[in-house]
Amino acid sequence: MDHEKEDVIGGAWLAHHYAIALAAQLPVVSSIGKRRTTREINGRRFETFAEASCPADSLRGHVTFHLKHEVAHVELLARVFERIDPQELVGWVESEPTGQYARRAGFLYEWLTGRELPISVEPVGPLVDALDPDKLVTASPGMAGSNHRWHVRDNMPGNRHFCPMVRKTSELQQAMALDIPALLHQLEEEFDAELLMRPAVWLMLRDSRSSFKTEGKADKADRNQLFANLTGRRTGVGPLALDHETLALLQSQILGRRTMLQALGIRQSPAFVGEAMRFEEVVSYVAPPV
Repeated sequence: MDHEKEDVIGGAWLAHHYAIALAAQLPVVSSIGKRRTTREINGRRFETFAEASCPADSLRGHVTFHLKHEVAHVELLARVFERIDPQELVGWVESEPTGQYARRAGFLYEWLTGRELPISVEPVGPLVDALDPDKLVTASPGMAGSNHRWHVRDNMPGNRHFCPMVRKTSELQQAMALDIPALLHQLEEEFDAELLMRPAVWLMLRDSRSSFKTEGKADKADRNQLFANLTGRRTGVGPLALDHETLALLQSQILGRRTMLQALGIRQSPAFVGEAMRFEEVVSYVAPPV
């Protein structure tokens, strides 16, 4: 769709007005038309609003519309904030210190740019989410912090250097609603847990044998068994986040006492994938340093 020929609003207006060629396309494109319509094409939503819904032709108007009616696009906002005069945002915040969209915009500006806005009025109001958790996957409630300067709940799923945005589409919502523990419980009731364990162990042993064969350690049958036993005992047990100490402990339990490794844990030396072809080492991939 050619945005220059459309009476676009919200995110599409911001991208066009500030001449931004986005790396990640807008999931929602809004425009003004004769009547309210919604179309979905290849996973993107095209919304048409009546003239009465047209925002003011300004940064304030279209950022507000974008945060209120569309799926917040962090790349777009970050690049818009790099091109605007910060005083324009300061004027918005100082004229609406209690407005949730002014406060969210101010928070996002500072969060994305790392620069502080020179506001002279203290923002106030009830705590609001930086991102709409109904539209995007956000930080879990236990991980979200409160930004007291803006009265905004920092539920960003990352930091300003890496913040992946995952839309909560109907397909994703359906997948997230799947009760996997309940399905596993049904399988256990139908087939018995011990019977289900047998093919799982067989697959685990077969996979580990293949891995050790690739590494030239196919004769280490005891290591295969250690790996399978450890997987059976530790899967689903303990904290989800594995720190260096936990990983080193698991590694030592798999390798056993006869390992030649001097230091356990995450490999510090460069890792690579390759093979020997006609007595020549061919490297296909070199992993980035840890």
